[in-house]
Order: sequence, then structure tokens, then C-alpha cells
Amino acid sequence: AGSRVIEGYDTGLAISLPWLNDGKYRSAQREADRRHEAAELDAASLRTRTAAEIRALWQEIETTRRTLALYREQLLPAVRQSAENLRAGLITGKTTVTEFVAARRQQLEAELAIAAATADLQRLHAMLEWFTRPS
Repeated sequence: AGSRVIEGYDTGLAISLPWLNDGKYRSAQREADRRHEAAELDAASLRTRTAAEIRALWQEIETTRRTLALYREQLLPAVRQSAENLRAGLITGKTTVTEFVAARRQQLEAELAIAAATADLQRLHAMLEWFTRPS
């Protein structure tokens, strides 16, 4: 039968010598530095946007608080007094049922506006808490 003879073989050795590939390593370092700088800029941009959103949210909270105080302290007492005066006038015959119903409707609308503003204020506070809670 036939015999096989090995006529030759080849071996190799690969060694990475950093001082021979200095340009490649410098290029990789520059790329890493650029990515790091881009990440820092993205983080700064996110912090700026978050601060602006928190500031806008705080302003909305303050506006809602003022509106709520106005409704509670001025508008609701005025429409309640009006409804009470018209109810008394209804009893004495000086006011029509239509006038009294309109005054009661204004009172209910003011109470509804207070409830809506209170709910808005609670929602805004929850959003602010979410933004400012520790990670």
C-alpha cells in the first residue's frame, strides 16, 4: 500500500508588540476619548433638560396653588353667599327658581373647579417627587 510522506510543514508565531502598533493604539485611545466626551455632553444636556422640566413643573405647581387659593378664598365664598341670598329671596318670593338654580349651578361649578385644581396639584406634586427622588 502507499505510504505517505510528510514533505514539509510550516509554523508561525504571532506576537503583538505595542511599540510597533503605536498608531493603532493612539487611534483607539482618541476614539475612546471622543466617546467619553460625547457621553459627558449627553449627560450635561440631560441634566439641563431635566432642570428645565423641574422648573416648569414648579411654576405650574405655583400657578395651580394660586388658582386654588383664589377659588377657595374668594370665588367660592362669593357664589355661596349669592346662592344663599337667592335662596332666601326664593322663600320670600323676591327671586325666581331659575335665578336660584343658576346661582346653585355657579356654586357647584366653583366646587368642581376646586376639586379639579386639587387633583391637578396632587398630580403635579407626584410628578415633582418622581423627578427629584434619588435614583
